[in-house]
Amino acid sequence: TQMRVQGGNAYIDQVKDMLAGSCSSKYVSEKYDFKLYADFSKFEKDMYAKESEVGLSRMLAGYAWPWISKNDQTLKDIEIQDVKRMWNHCTEGWVHTAEAIDEVGCIHSIQGYDLNYAFVILGKDIGYDKAAGKIIVRPECYFDKNGKRTANYEELLEYITNVYYVLMTRPPRMRTTLCSCKLCPSPGMY
Repeated sequence: TQMRVQGGNAYIDQVKDMLAGSCSSKYVSEKYDFKLYADFSKFEKDMYAKESEVGLSRMLAGYAWPWISKNDQTLKDIEIQDVKRMWNHCTEGWVHTAEAIDEVGCIHSIQGYDLNYAFVILGKDIGYDKAAGKIIVRPECYFDKNGKRTANYEELLEYITNVYYVLMTRPPRMRTTLCSCKLCPSPGMY
């Protein structure tokens, strides 16, 4: 695989451990910043600050919300803590459109592009089952019809975790993640 992230193998291993439900330590690096947010307003404020500072900072997410704005762009697809956002209005070239800074991109809209900073939203399609000690997916909260049409649970688990892996390992400089579900078993880890 092509190594884009300045966090190196330690960061890649941390992401893999998180998405396997087995992370047991906090990732710390002077080269690469990794944050988990509970406050979406702070998450968004930091994203806008990075966009002003270095450009190419975007919000990205897995398919945890239906794409209702596809046919009516007056509608907002995603609502988190009373903040409403729309999915990417287009896929090809989305990263460089004026609207992209206020939208949330999907894996298809980011393919082939490197960002400076990615702010990845973990939706309700993925979670951590504390009792079982493992990552779970919620098919009823996953809205990529093509992604789940013929997939069984294990295939969907692999597919969804791979989507988040790609989103979380895309930009070279920094990964910041809003966690709407806790993927790390240890409280206070981040």
